[in-house]
Amino acid sequence: MEANVPSGMEQARATLRAHLAAIGLDVTQISLTAQGRIAGPPPQAAVDALAALPELAIADDGELVLGKTLGQGGMGVVRSALQRSIGRQVAVKMVMRDGDDVTAIELMREATVTGRLEHPSIVPVYALGRDKAGRPAFVMKRIEGRPWSEALDADRPRLPGDRERLAHHLGVLMQVARALAFAHARAIVHRDVKPDNVMLGEFGEVYLVDWGLAVCTGDDPLLPRAADVCTIAGTPGYLAPEMAAAEGAAIDARTDVYLLGAVLHEIIAGAPPHLSATLEDTLALALRGEPPRYFDAVPDELAAIAARAMSLHPDDRFAGVEAMRAALASFLDHASSRELCAAGERRAGELERAIAGQTGEPHRLFTEARFAFEQALGVWPDNERARALRRRLIERMARYELGRENRDAAAALIAETGNEELEAGLAELDRILAGRRAELEALIERDADRDVAVRADDRRRFALLLAALVVVVTAAMSAVQFLGAPFGYPVLILGNAVMLSAVALAWRAIARRPVHDVTRRFIGSVGAVMTFLGLHLVIALLVDMPFSHGFALTLLLIAVGTSVGGATLHRWFFLSSALYLCGFVAMEAWPGVAIATFAFFQMLGFLSMALVWWRASRPEPAISPRSSSTRSADR
Repeated sequence: MEANVPSGMEQARATLRAHLAAIGLDVTQISLTAQGRIAGPPPQAAVDALAALPELAIADDGELVLGKTLGQGGMGVVRSALQRSIGRQVAVKMVMRDGDDVTAIELMREATVTGRLEHPSIVPVYALGRDKAGRPAFVMKRIEGRPWSEALDADRPRLPGDRERLAHHLGVLMQVARALAFAHARAIVHRDVKPDNVMLGEFGEVYLVDWGLAVCTGDDPLLPRAADVCTIAGTPGYLAPEMAAAEGAAIDARTDVYLLGAVLHEIIAGAPPHLSATLEDTLALALRGEPPRYFDAVPDELAAIAARAMSLHPDDRFAGVEAMRAALASFLDHASSRELCAAGERRAGELERAIAGQTGEPHRLFTEARFAFEQALGVWPDNERARALRRRLIERMARYELGRENRDAAAALIAETGNEELEAGLAELDRILAGRRAELEALIERDADRDVAVRADDRRRFALLLAALVVVVTAAMSAVQFLGAPFGYPVLILGNAVMLSAVALAWRAIARRPVHDVTRRFIGSVGAVMTFLGLHLVIALLVDMPFSHGFALTLLLIAVGTSVGGATLHRWFFLSSALYLCGFVAMEAWPGVAIATFAFFQMLGFLSMALVWWRASRPEPAISPRSSSTRSADR
């Protein structure tokens, strides 16, 4: 690059002094802040807004627990912090202890602007307030990385000749342009774009930071208007002519275009465009805005982009940062596509190692590799290598998801490839999963079939029906005895036949729909007991067993039958068994009231069975190891 200080420096100084004097500024009163830039006095509205900030809970026992220092500059210090309520690592930017109001307001403005601009290349801001000392501070996403200026300094000896490094830094500049385009769409101008204000993440992230000098080109009550700017503000080495002239009316999105051009100038020339021994001479160079000239090593196309971006008059610059970014993209053209493809290939290799070693994050690596290939194709649609590697990557991830039996993810990936082998693998997985679902459904159905709570109401109604039938049959037997007709085993056999017929009808009714196992066993058990009672009565008649004793034995036999139900169906059936046993003892003790005793205990027994099924149908309040074991015992 040729010398920065032209032969007519005295004339340039005179022009600067005259211009500044005309707007009431004295160049000798202009000085740099601690961060190496010029800033005017703060407006009163900003001072008032600063005083109104809420206090942040920054303390060892507060919401924000400060950690180590991540970075420190002229304006403030950035420290790591733990956001206690959600266990999130964040960063807190605070004013230095000796910071003045100008610094404090710039930090507040940076938080206000950045918080509104939700963009991948702009650091998210979570909260703004004051610390216990009343100094402004804001909470933001913690980013791991380093300033772009450090990376640029390390590569200066290799630029612009090293095409790979040049492409890298131009790519960073293009991402900064995207962030600026986002801000411009919201009428915000950064005014301090430079490598020091760009952070590079560990995985290629690019963040445009330090929005403390931002102004709006619209009407925003929380931001200063560009048209009201009447002082010089910014970093001298990069200033656009209208910034050096303090012409607020001329400051707009094209001012940031100039700053992008100044950063491009630094990339290809090794230094900012305005450098001189004194601040006054630097401002004079910025105001003069002479076209830059470059060594032959700088490609003509790239030199033309820088020259156009840094035109003296805004109308001669790119219309916006997106137009400049498009020009840089055109310059990089296929080279950037191949670089993205190589980056995707590296991530794909890491993905293979992660899958083989069952370590790492396959999904993150797949996403990054795919993104790289798709970006490569976006830049150069005819990049067949990127296309082939993208397809191979998707097929590899589809096989991985098939192996993990993640059906939906695999299907989505296979749909993009049309690979018949993978489609066959998906069909086989569907067959396996369908078989497992069928097995599971069978297990669930079998478990439900054995659950005493399922369809317990059917069994309860059946038990109540039998209790009512006992009352009817017993009333009929009492009527027979009252009328003086012979009362003996034939009457009992007839009554038992009526009861057995009721059981048969109930069995026929449930046979019309899927029969629940517990219901089938319950009705079958009642039928078996009734059948056994019928046999007992016939045998008692044939062997001429004393009627009172044979009649009482019916309750003893029912007690035995219900005790079997207690062991096989539900443990509360032992209560019914005890009732029937008591009935047997009572009938043996008081044979004169045998019919009434028989009816009472029969009805009581069936009612207890109904109570058992009513209890089984009630939902349990909670599931616990104890209740689970009890339920198992009930079954």
